[in-house]
Amino acid sequence: MSSRAVTCLACGLPRDVDAAGRPVHPECPKCGGTGVRVGIGLVEETNVADSLAVQLKPTARPNDWRGRWTDVQASLAVLEKPLSTAMSSDAIFGELRRLMNFFSDAYHLKDAIKLDPIVASPKAVEQAINDEPSLALLADLANLDKHFKLTTPPRSGEAPQVGDPTGQSNQPAGWRLAVTVTHRGVAREGLDIAREAVRAWERVLTGWGAI
Repeated sequence: MSSRAVTCLACGLPRDVDAAGRPVHPECPKCGGTGVRVGIGLVEETNVADSLAVQLKPTARPNDWRGRWTDVQASLAVLEKPLSTAMSSDAIFGELRRLMNFFSDAYHLKDAIKLDPIVASPKAVEQAINDEPSLALLADLANLDKHFKLTTPPRSGEAPQVGDPTGQSNQPAGWRLAVTVTHRGVAREGLDIAREAVRAWERVLTGWGAI
């Protein structure tokens, strides 16, 4: 506790450390204010009367393909987690938008990878997408979502069709989005396509020795 820096919220005057722990803060001898600011390492707590605001500065993360790869994996984890909020039309369409955004973000991981010549050349990255059926389908879904129709020949061999979304609540933990993507005559669940895309990127990056 003695390592904390306690100052007056209003004027910045250093205060007694014990003042931060009292239910009612004593008045500042300089300005008469009762608010105090407590600084602890990277965390700053602002106490005003009975309120408490905490600010945390996260550890810096490289702004490169590794950071984007981490984001893609985290986004998939969110999509897989059952929702405890009320199921409604707005919520279902909101989850559909989250899924489509995932397709776009996961596909455009390629742009960040291309900036690291140690991993692979831009040509090798594009070839990997063509060679991996899951990534080729991902490319078409991202293009379809951005332009509402494919603006280039389908990289997966055929344009995918995204069906109407629904919400399924067959789990005690909550509900999930259910949306069918029909591709080359096969109906597949959108979340399964997202999982397969992440596994495909993992295979590619592992093959390059990047992860």
